[in-house]
Amino acid sequence: MSTLDERTLALRQDDRAMPPRRMVPLGVDEVMVETAWGGFVVVPAFNIDVAIGVLRDGVHEPWTTRLMQKLLRPGDICLLASAGFGYFACLAGRRVGAAGRVVAVEPNPHLLPFLLKSLHWNGSHGHTEVFARALSDEAGRDIACRFDPQRLATLPPRCPAAEGGGEPGLPPDGRWSAATMGRLVDSEGRWGKGACLPVPFTARTSTIDHIADLLALPRIDLLQLDLGGAEPLALRGAQRVIAASPDLRLLTRWSAAHHARLGDRRRAAFEEMWDFLTRLGYVVRMLEPLIDRNSDIQLSAPLTHEAMTTVALPGHYLWSRGDGEPYA
Repeated sequence: MSTLDERTLALRQDDRAMPPRRMVPLGVDEVMVETAWGGFVVVPAFNIDVAIGVLRDGVHEPWTTRLMQKLLRPGDICLLASAGFGYFACLAGRRVGAAGRVVAVEPNPHLLPFLLKSLHWNGSHGHTEVFARALSDEAGRDIACRFDPQRLATLPPRCPAAEGGGEPGLPPDGRWSAATMGRLVDSEGRWGKGACLPVPFTARTSTIDHIADLLALPRIDLLQLDLGGAEPLALRGAQRVIAASPDLRLLTRWSAAHHARLGDRRRAAFEEMWDFLTRLGYVVRMLEPLIDRNSDIQLSAPLTHEAMTTVALPGHYLWSRGDGEPYA
């Protein structure tokens, strides 16, 4: 029984206390947290999104955590992007073990220090490679990005939320403080819940095929992509390794809203990759955002192109070959 199983059981039994978890402050806005599955990550405490679940419960997205536990086996090869502060990269490192390999791709210089520290505290740095790159369909191009520290979101350069309320300049680190509150409230002093303080940075692109060649990866067993709408471009740059990986499972964050916001280039890449994956026999299912009473997860029936482009809810989507059991 995994540690996550034990914690789920403890939550359902009033007479059992939750197993204690270790948390160690490492400095300003840095906390080392023992996770519910027994690993360790270094969390940016200023974050009010991903970090909350890890700090409070020891787990982020229990359904996605459970799915990765079911998909990954010792000796597997897993590539994740964007890796953030390393929660899923550390989970993957624990699952594949020293005989496996993890590739963590993260372009954001504000998050890379947390990722590197997480890998060391987790003990999985020896079999994890880190690339400070943004995945796309071509390598070597510099792109402008903006980062919202409170939500760990990387925003496109012209995102309306990234305009800073029309005021010139941006705060140096984008964190909530007395000096930045004026940017978060309207003329009546009301907090704008969608307001953010994005920090600009420049990222250089790479492709999954290029990274796989650099590392001489024979295959990839699990490819996890959470790229804010750039997933089609990243997949376009991964066609060679996808074709060479017969047992690959692909986990992407997606929604119909993502599709509606795509520009012409990304929309064309989505159509191209839909055709490419379906020709290889892939079907896509939505991972339901829940864990049932048996501590298991639920996947939807296979989804159509129409569903993925018009009604798909925000969440993770699992691509696997065939209509059978995707964990086999």
